[in-house]
Amino acid sequence: MMKKILIIIIITGLFTACDDKEVRLYPTIEVSADRVVNQQGAFDAYTVYSAQEINNLINDINSEYDGEIEDVTVEKAWLVVTPLANNTAESVTIDVEIWSDNESFYILEDYEVIIPSITKKYMLPNYLKKAGVEELQNQLDAIIVYKTKVDDIEISFEGEPTPANSAIHLELQLFVEGSVVVKQLVEML
Repeated sequence: MMKKILIIIIITGLFTACDDKEVRLYPTIEVSADRVVNQQGAFDAYTVYSAQEINNLINDINSEYDGEIEDVTVEKAWLVVTPLANNTAESVTIDVEIWSDNESFYILEDYEVIIPSITKKYMLPNYLKKAGVEELQNQLDAIIVYKTKVDDIEISFEGEPTPANSAIHLELQLFVEGSVVVKQLVEML
């Protein structure tokens, strides 16, 4: 009899106790900085990660997950190179820099790309520069988490072709994927 009463009390307690529990979800976002280079010899080309595009991605996450964004983490990056008509360069050595208050930080430095015959994706985990990735992380945090940055993230592609002074006609895209930490309060029964 005592066992039955104890089981009834435990089951009643489980059904009547409702607490909110914090859970964290980790959706991903992906952004790209794109630039077509059409240059004889060395080039210096600027582009951006669009703050508006980033905010649109975050708005989608907010509407889907209905929580508080606590953090964002850069997880991986890759370069996509598409050769275009009249390209005569066989390879190109590329620097990618991120800009902040007229100061630049390398994301990639002296990265050599053999020009492919078709679009090719180059994964970059071993070639990324810490200072540039940290600056990118800081600017993403400012846009996504702290909402203190409203302007675009400025990126530059610089390169030297081989053979020297050959015609470079390429589309360059630097993709970045990040994980967003979303805190939700879930009612537990």
